[in-house]
Amino acid sequence: MNRKQKFQRLYSQLEDVAARLFGEVRRDEGMFQTGVCRLKGKPVLVINNRQSVEERIAAIAFEINKAGA
Repeated sequence: MNRKQKFQRLYSQLEDVAARLFGEVRRDEGMFQTGVCRLKGKPVLVINNRQSVEERIAAIAFEINKAGA
Protein backbone atom coordinates (compact mmCIF):
# COMPACT_ATOMS: atom_id res chain seq x y z
CA MET A 1 0.00 0.00 0.00
CA ASN A 2 1.51 3.32 -1.03
CA ARG A 3 1.43 6.59 0.89
CA LYS A 4 -1.56 8.04 -0.99
CA GLN A 5 -3.61 4.92 -0.32
CA LYS A 6 -2.69 5.02 3.37
CA PHE A 7 -3.83 8.64 3.64
CA GLN A 8 -7.09 7.83 1.83
CA ARG A 9 -7.72 4.88 4.16
CA LEU A 10 -7.03 6.98 7.27
CA TYR A 11 -9.26 9.77 5.93
CA SER A 12 -12.09 7.30 5.35
CA GLN A 13 -11.73 5.85 8.85
CA LEU A 14 -11.73 9.30 10.47
CA GLU A 15 -14.76 10.31 8.44
CA ASP A 16 -16.60 7.21 9.71
CA VAL A 17 -15.74 8.10 13.32
CA ALA A 18 -16.85 11.71 12.74
CA ALA A 19 -20.18 10.55 11.27
CA ARG A 20 -20.87 8.49 14.38
CA LEU A 21 -19.79 11.31 16.68
CA PHE A 22 -21.47 14.29 14.99
CA GLY A 23 -24.36 12.54 13.27
CA GLU A 24 -23.84 14.20 9.91
CA VAL A 25 -20.87 14.81 7.63
CA ARG A 26 -21.15 17.03 4.57
CA ARG A 27 -18.62 17.52 1.81
CA ASP A 28 -18.42 20.72 -0.22
CA GLU A 29 -15.95 23.03 -1.90
CA GLY A 30 -15.50 26.69 -1.10
CA MET A 31 -13.61 29.33 0.81
CA PHE A 32 -13.89 27.74 4.27
CA GLN A 33 -11.94 25.46 6.56
CA THR A 34 -13.10 21.98 7.44
CA GLY A 35 -14.85 22.12 10.80
CA VAL A 36 -17.98 21.60 12.85
CA CYS A 37 -20.91 23.99 12.71
CA ARG A 38 -24.46 23.82 14.02
CA LEU A 39 -27.41 23.49 11.69
CA LYS A 40 -30.83 23.60 13.33
CA GLY A 41 -29.13 23.00 16.68
CA LYS A 42 -27.32 19.84 15.60
CA PRO A 43 -23.55 19.51 15.04
CA VAL A 44 -22.49 18.90 11.44
CA LEU A 45 -18.94 18.30 10.25
CA VAL A 46 -18.43 20.16 6.96
CA ILE A 47 -15.43 18.97 4.95
CA ASN A 48 -13.85 21.21 2.33
CA ASN A 49 -12.88 18.99 -0.60
CA ARG A 50 -10.53 21.71 -1.88
CA GLN A 51 -8.19 20.96 1.00
CA SER A 52 -5.55 18.27 0.56
CA VAL A 53 -6.26 14.90 2.12
CA GLU A 54 -3.56 15.64 4.72
CA GLU A 55 -5.29 18.92 5.68
CA ARG A 56 -8.67 17.19 5.90
CA ILE A 57 -7.20 14.43 8.09
CA ALA A 58 -5.70 16.99 10.47
CA ALA A 59 -8.93 19.02 10.63
CA ILE A 60 -11.16 15.99 11.24
CA ALA A 61 -8.79 14.63 13.89
CA PHE A 62 -8.78 18.05 15.58
CA GLU A 63 -12.59 18.21 15.65
CA ILE A 64 -12.86 14.65 17.00
CA ASN A 65 -10.34 15.46 19.72
CA LYS A 66 -12.09 18.74 20.54
CA ALA A 67 -15.40 16.87 20.94
CA GLY A 68 -13.75 14.65 23.54
CA ALA A 69 -14.04 11.39 21.67
